Amino acid sequence: MSPVSLPAIRSSLTLDERILVACARVELSESTRLSILDAAREQVDWKRLLDAARYHEFEPLLWRHLSRVGSDRVPPEILDTLEAESRRISLRNLSLAAELAGILGVLQAEGIHATCLKGPAAAVAYYGDLGLRSFLDLDVLVPKGDARTAWRLLCDRGYAPRFALGPDWQELVVRRGSEELFRHAASGRLVDLHWQLWPPGYTFTPGSDGPWAARESVRIASADIDTLGAEAAVLFFCLHGVKHSWVGLKWVCDLSEVLRSRPGLDWQVVLDWSSPPGRRRLIDLGLRLAHELLDAPVPREVLARGAKDPKVVEMAREAARGLLSFDGPPQSIWSTVANPLYRRAMGERRDRLRFLHDAILAPTPHEWKLVPLPAALAPLYYAIRPVRLAWKHAPWRSSRE
Repeated sequence: MSPVSLPAIRSSLTLDERILVACARVELSESTRLSILDAAREQVDWKRLLDAARYHEFEPLLWRHLSRVGSDRVPPEILDTLEAESRRISLRNLSLAAELAGILGVLQAEGIHATCLKGPAAAVAYYGDLGLRSFLDLDVLVPKGDARTAWRLLCDRGYAPRFALGPDWQELVVRRGSEELFRHAASGRLVDLHWQLWPPGYTFTPGSDGPWAARESVRIASADIDTLGAEAAVLFFCLHGVKHSWVGLKWVCDLSEVLRSRPGLDWQVVLDWSSPPGRRRLIDLGLRLAHELLDAPVPREVLARGAKDPKVVEMAREAARGLLSFDGPPQSIWSTVANPLYRRAMGERRDRLRFLHDAILAPTPHEWKLVPLPAALAPLYYAIRPVRLAWKHAPWRSSRE
């Protein structure tokens, strides 16, 4: 049996799914506008569409297009709800953007040059409007050598990491990891501090050279803020989406809008970086998904590379179906390890083994909190980690809950 193509999946979408996919872009072509109108004339499950928009954090885009294209065909209560939720998101985004400017100002005063990933930078740079892309936290990238100082400055500003860690353990986290999530005690705002773009040890972990060295500046909250250059943004959004098994349509839209908003993108840079076998499928999967699901402008020769790999076609089809079911990622670590799109998309065996190590064996602050030990005894946690996971995910425990 030949595999079902992504265009075939699009043709079999329900009315609410068709509208959601059509609205997953900043600007509508005439044909897309007409397809929304045609679908809105039928018996659309508007509640399911609203639930899907909330799941994918698409309320602003959905309201933007439905209020302009088919407002006379959409139930007023649906439009009112979308408008209210879009305004709430816009206000939250403004507040977070102002906080980002403040954090970057504090870092700059200490001589730390930081880069904004995703969030407000993506909203302004690729969507053209701070209110069109929902985000819940701020992702800030600093040089690894400045991570400890940035950590301290965030704490001075009222933020706290997920776990209270002494200096030795902080050093261990910075050395072995790539990021730490901080929450503001008073406001509840979240900041994800990165000192590497990806966990260390993978063949596709970005470095600091080549496309990853380039930056572009965007104006946010009266401040000029650096974000990744266009080529690095394409690669990063491909990696970020597949890391989460492409369960969020917003992430496909992010990639698509980078491609639409940067027509001068240097595709050779993208192809060169992703040419090694360990990187190729991860990137080709995202590009195929963005092109065939959201009509992103990907050159034919770039798509042809991915088309030579049957697994890219198969995984893109699987990801599209999962996106539109919007059931979310698997909750059990065992189902995550057994069959994630992320692990299967890795082209190198050592990357798959590294993934299993990180998911099952690599100790985390959860183990450090459970059994406090000096940092010098950190290797002992390799014995504690599997025991804790086995206890947490034991079938007999879940059947009781």
